[in-house]
Amino acid sequence: MPRTFLARIVVTLVIGLVVGVLIGKSVQHDYEVGKNLTMKEYIADFEKYKNDLMKNDVPMVYDIVGAIVLVLLVIGLYELLVFGVDKLFGRFDKRRQAAVQPGTPPPW
Repeated sequence: MPRTFLARIVVTLVIGLVVGVLIGKSVQHDYEVGKNLTMKEYIADFEKYKNDLMKNDVPMVYDIVGAIVLVLLVIGLYELLVFGVDKLFGRFDKRRQAAVQPGTPPPW
């Protein structure tokens, strides 16, 4: 299995684990807030909740451009992590070259 492919698998698993844990903690926090929220508290702060929902007054074009930049940054970070993990695996690799050697394969 090529080192780069293995590095991609490792980086994807680690990123998935970290994102999964963070989303799980966020959902748990939201659940706790919702469980403890009473009708009186919600009605008393209704204007605050309404304003929080309506505070984004940015045109959609800016949101799209921002999303494109964010996706490019995430992909760039992913590729940088894959490059680093591949180099780390290269330090432990016993072969001199990771490429397929020319010529006929050995008989074993």
